[in-house]
Amino acid sequence: FVSVINVDKKGAEQLVIEVRRIELSADSDPTACGVYIKHRYGEDVVLSTLSENGYAASKDGRFELQGQFGTASWRGGKPVRSTLVRGTHFSVDSREVNLDSAVISASVRQVYDDKLVLDKVLPTETADQVITIDRLPVQSAYRVDNVKGKTISVSPGTWIGRGRVDRYDSGAATIYDNRDIFPLGEKRNRLADITGMKYPEGNRNYYAGSWMITEDGSTGYRLTSGGYPGFVLDKKQDLSGLENRLPVGTTFLLYDVGPGDTVRVVNHTQMVY
Repeated sequence: FVSVINVDKKGAEQLVIEVRRIELSADSDPTACGVYIKHRYGEDVVLSTLSENGYAASKDGRFELQGQFGTASWRGGKPVRSTLVRGTHFSVDSREVNLDSAVISASVRQVYDDKLVLDKVLPTETADQVITIDRLPVQSAYRVDNVKGKTISVSPGTWIGRGRVDRYDSGAATIYDNRDIFPLGEKRNRLADITGMKYPEGNRNYYAGSWMITEDGSTGYRLTSGGYPGFVLDKKQDLSGLENRLPVGTTFLLYDVGPGDTVRVVNHTQMVY
């Protein structure tokens, strides 16, 4: 579906004059949508799909989108700009806007409380944008405060907790914190117990896919689950020497993301005529 909202002060001239759906070609995505809007300042056309790989084209051949979102504007009957977001191609009456990729990707190399060091430099305009970071099975989102070379400052911070090693079960690759202070764990969700909330898929594990980092920041381990009754490390990674790096009695840090996780930034561009 698509919605166009007209908001005016009482008694003011109506802003939106006309709205109509744009008839799309047969090879457009079934979920794609095109809208023409005429308002007191001019005209706008919006094409959208559900993904960066989506496709939409008008039946009359005037508009074509390869990506998620494209919009064009006219003022006084003359084209003024075209914008492409999370896509690779948007054309309006043969005027084209193109991008090499719909999304800019980078890999995390180092993690700090409020900054990430990446394997490549992101565009300076990434500042003030929202990035997503894949840490399967979930995806985290952060606001980029600034970009300095390969280092980006993000908010909120990536630090999500601090634990203590009280026991290590090497066979189960599990570290136990006997204080039982993590309410969003695998076997029990005390927050759900207290509030009565129900999750359709069962209790969610907040720590699944997150990272356990040594206090000096030198080593990190991916978790498959955590909290109660213990923090389970992914056995696919090298766990040799773990008991020396995290001996009983030491403290570890929990981070939302870690080395190797993928950062994604929505790519966009605008052409002004």
